[in-house]
Amino acid sequence: MDEVRLVVPQPEGARIIALTRFPFRIGRHHENELKLDEADVSRHHAEIVQDGERFFLTDSNSRFGTFLNGTRIEREPLMHGDQIQLGSPNHPALEFQMVSAEMSSSITTPNGEGARAAENSGPPKAGMQLLGQALRAMVEGRVLEEVLAIVVDHAIELSGAERGFVMLAGPEGELDIRMARGRRGQSMPGREFQISRSVPRRVYETGRLAYENEVPDTRDTQINLKIRSILCAPLPRVRSTEHETGDTAAQAAARRPMGVLYLDSAGLGRLESTDLHATLEQLAAEAAVAIENARLVRESEEKNRLERELAVAADIQKALLPPRLFVAGPIELAGTTIPCRAIGGDFYEYAELAEGRLGFALCDVSGKGPGAALLAAAIQGILASSSEASPGPGEILARLNRTLLRRNIERRFATIAYGTLDQTGTLRLTSAGHNPAYLLTGDGKLSKLDKGGLMVGVFPDLVYDEDVVTLAPGDSLILYSDGVTEAEDSTGAQFEEERLESCLTGAHHLEPDALVGLVVENVRTFAGGHTQADDITVLVVRFGGARPHAA
Repeated sequence: MDEVRLVVPQPEGARIIALTRFPFRIGRHHENELKLDEADVSRHHAEIVQDGERFFLTDSNSRFGTFLNGTRIEREPLMHGDQIQLGSPNHPALEFQMVSAEMSSSITTPNGEGARAAENSGPPKAGMQLLGQALRAMVEGRVLEEVLAIVVDHAIELSGAERGFVMLAGPEGELDIRMARGRRGQSMPGREFQISRSVPRRVYETGRLAYENEVPDTRDTQINLKIRSILCAPLPRVRSTEHETGDTAAQAAARRPMGVLYLDSAGLGRLESTDLHATLEQLAAEAAVAIENARLVRESEEKNRLERELAVAADIQKALLPPRLFVAGPIELAGTTIPCRAIGGDFYEYAELAEGRLGFALCDVSGKGPGAALLAAAIQGILASSSEASPGPGEILARLNRTLLRRNIERRFATIAYGTLDQTGTLRLTSAGHNPAYLLTGDGKLSKLDKGGLMVGVFPDLVYDEDVVTLAPGDSLILYSDGVTEAEDSTGAQFEEERLESCLTGAHHLEPDALVGLVVENVRTFAGGHTQADDITVLVVRFGGARPHAA
């Protein structure tokens, strides 16, 4: 029976787990056969079960789903090379493998029964011992370049070739030489070598091993090194991407090998043994798994590095925000921003201005991630410097627009609401393409304030109109980003302004911080477990005085 195992990518290197007992459970709980500590992995997330000679992956009612080859599943049969992801299809995948018992015994016990059987059929004993050494070394490999060197060195030693190359396919199917080694285990510098180009191309396109003997100089114009024998084996693709597209050409490309293992020799007939061909195909198949594991490790390390950098960026972005709560005389303010990624493009800002006024803003930069966060930080700085001159809200946004246009930032713009409130209750508010603000009076009436103009950063010479309103004690102004009104539930329905208005109706007695929390909680309840797709930001400004009481 085939040996069944999982390849688990880890920062310190790929880990291989033999599956000997079923069901094989996976999750965050310590009683699982495989314990994973990711936040979106459930305590009992999934399990692998055996049914006769078949194996199935079953989701255990996990919260965030189980994915097989990128598709969310409930129960699906497993095949060699299948990619399993838990909680998020963006996590490095676990790989399900089924290795034949014959190959396993030959590799793991080269001096035992498997090796003795190899003496009578298949590759010679010495070749199988070399193959076993290569496979064990590849399992221990940590870096892609190290794995490639191990593959080529053992292929050369196994075959007696003078040179060996690993060529990996690029995005457009071009074969790039990633490792070149000589007979003495030395790396050959550079990236361009005089080798056959037609043979590896044929192997890549057909997925079949190719052997050429008595290679004439005219066969391939790039050969002038007296090469007499060529042996080239495909490196089978471990992860398939066929499910991602219905395009026939794309599916055919996804089934092609990840690259080729190429050997050549000046000796006539040096590489012609059929036993050698079979052994090299085995080596190439296991090498493909090792190469993919090394890639997964590299991807995991790169992901961890980016996550650390994003965590630092998130801390800096939080530090740039003002305190969540603020009180200055009769003016109270509360705000929050919840990015949908580590860092976001929303922010709220406020600052004390001359003559006892308070300036405040809520901004939503187009896009998400680092680019939006950088522009958001720049806009915060521009607003701070513009506000010190104490112009009106409309002039501040006009200046901001002119400044952004001078920077010529392509495909980036922002919507923003900016206002000022003084000690007498005079509110001046304008909007640059932003969602309308809501004025909630102390007696419970709700109205919109939406004067302004177009978003900043796109059109020159914009002028922004202003709403000018005198607030009474207990009146509140609510600003929010479109992450509130465009939040979706599992059916794709949006929260929209009507639900926000319903949420605010009758909430005039709440303090600003409680009012912010009410909006956020209503959005979360509406969305349920649906993933947050946009940053959510809410800012409430209240003019003080005697507080009305709830009826």
